[in-house]
Amino acid sequence: MSAKSFRIPVYNGFTSPFLPTPTEMANIRVMSRRGILPPDTFVLNRIITAAPFELARYDLPIQTLQRELDRLIDERNILASYASDCRSLLAPVRRLSDELLVEIFDLCRPWGLFEITENITPAQEAARVSQRHLLQLAEVCCNWHRVITGTPRLWSVITLDTSVWDQCLAPYHKIIGSLESSLRRGRDHHLTLRLAVSKDFHNKTLTRNVVNLLCSHAHRWRNVYIWSDDGPPQYLSLPSGKLGQLRILHLNVEWKSIDVFLEAPNLRELRFKGEVGNLPRLPWSQIQICQYTGNNTNHAQLPLSSLLLASNALEFTLCLDLREHVLPVAGDSTTSSHMETLTLHLAADDPNTTGRFFDALTLPSLKSFDIEPLDDTDPLPIFPSQSFLALANRSQFSTHLLRLKLHAILSDADLLLCLGSLPRLEELVIVEARLSDDEMDSMAVITDTLLRALLVVDGIAPLIPRLHYFDVTSRLEFSDSLFAAVVKARIAHLKRLDDSMIFDICLWWEHGEPFRELSGEFIDYLTDLASRDELLFSIAKLHTCVE
Repeated sequence: MSAKSFRIPVYNGFTSPFLPTPTEMANIRVMSRRGILPPDTFVLNRIITAAPFELARYDLPIQTLQRELDRLIDERNILASYASDCRSLLAPVRRLSDELLVEIFDLCRPWGLFEITENITPAQEAARVSQRHLLQLAEVCCNWHRVITGTPRLWSVITLDTSVWDQCLAPYHKIIGSLESSLRRGRDHHLTLRLAVSKDFHNKTLTRNVVNLLCSHAHRWRNVYIWSDDGPPQYLSLPSGKLGQLRILHLNVEWKSIDVFLEAPNLRELRFKGEVGNLPRLPWSQIQICQYTGNNTNHAQLPLSSLLLASNALEFTLCLDLREHVLPVAGDSTTSSHMETLTLHLAADDPNTTGRFFDALTLPSLKSFDIEPLDDTDPLPIFPSQSFLALANRSQFSTHLLRLKLHAILSDADLLLCLGSLPRLEELVIVEARLSDDEMDSMAVITDTLLRALLVVDGIAPLIPRLHYFDVTSRLEFSDSLFAAVVKARIAHLKRLDDSMIFDICLWWEHGEPFRELSGEFIDYLTDLASRDELLFSIAKLHTCVE
């Protein structure tokens, strides 16, 4: 395509002989303001007489030039639009494959909107049921419309919360229509489903229709979350063998009599919130990852009974509020589980409560143990060191525990006592308590006493000799030089054990008054080690206000 050649016309302009100079313009305005008439009006009359003709002489080229200017503007706009279309046609985004476009569109999903929360608005509910973000992207161009409407994966996340349907402006039949459209476009792709069914939603017939519609796609269920404050619905019925793809099940219900999830041959992960006694019937022997969240726990064995149910689970998380409850002594019998990972999120205001909880456990295969607060706003649990030692001895942690994380209240002496029974430990994560000024001195964990115990003396590490990952959140109540000595000694010790291993440190510290800062020399030392590939490390400040 060749560009047309053209010549921009040049206007050979003229100037009227009657055109005044700036001085003449100023003089006439002065006389006009003062009301003074010149003695000779001949020149003025001559200008008045000649003005119409002279103005007409200007109007003709102005009209010609205006037409030429309009033409140039129109042609410029056409050329600019054409060039823009050419650039758009050759834009890099048009060279993206359909697969890459799908990945990008999936990242555009407002994932926060697709969670079941108490803060959802009716407008947001309507938007997520209709998958509005996909519909808007599909309007960009025909190609995007083709990719979006023709990719089942993009329509494979369904979230419904009937508690706000009464407040939605859209009529029910449109909401159901949007749901049917999303399910239809998802075809046979596996489905992530999040469903909240409220007893406050008055239209029980509509609830039944919605659940039945979702159940008709049960063969696609892969990751399912169900919340309900109502009893087990009689209309939740699934034909036998329909849950062949179900792998993750998250239940926040009290549906003790429900057995629809019993035939799910690929179910591997279970999360349950509520009372253990209200669990539906499940294929427990298949569960490999289990999380239980409960409260009002009046007996140590009650939450631990879920360990017995999920006897083959390798990873277990317990989130328990044990405050205001006095647990009985466990006695001679304990709950034994061959899990490999245990994470405890606890809220307990009595150290004996946590201790008795430990006393009820035996974990002969455990490799990773974490204890943390139930919530960021909850007080830290008090770590029962004596009960932990008994658990470690009973479970033979000395032969198999590789990772320990403690985000609890304990002293450096307690920690040293426990670490002495864990010779195979490789990863240690310590989060010191954030306390008020009058408690800080007594509750420091990462101290010079602990660091001296971690030093390697004469090539022999007396405490956790296999340690290669050390993650610390601290108030820096230790000597930087001593910490540097520990790092240097551990690097050399690891090289003797395995030349390919690199010591890894994560150091987070409280920033601002009354806390000190890490010295520049210490940070420079770690940076130098990292530059020579002898150390992996990351450091960051935590902004904390202590009143």
